[in-house]
Amino acid sequence: MLNKDWYEWKNGDLLLRLQVQTRASENKFCEIIADRIKLRITAAAVNGKANDAIKKFFSKEFRVPKSSVEILRGYKSTKKLVSIHSPGQLPESPGLLHIEERRKQNPWIKIE
Repeated sequence: MLNKDWYEWKNGDLLLRLQVQTRASENKFCEIIADRIKLRITAAAVNGKANDAIKKFFSKEFRVPKSSVEILRGYKSTKKLVSIHSPGQLPESPGLLHIEERRKQNPWIKIE
């Protein structure tokens, strides 16, 4: 059974609970671990570089400007809460495809 606690829609924004692995070989979403989705990022967790890489990766994957990606909690932690303001698309990732199914069940969630 898929745990749905790792994401939430709030007023058109997508909130993601992340477990971040830095210094990975590539940037990508991975498996769901408890109430978080694992995100691998190539950047090191030094001087905010991993956080900047997360914003850049999400900006590309969700087709939003970097200013639409905000780290709400966990700026200095591997466990983060990230908000994506009005995502333009949902990435084709196994865990994230479930979000699209839920959005179809709730037409008030807008993805353009």
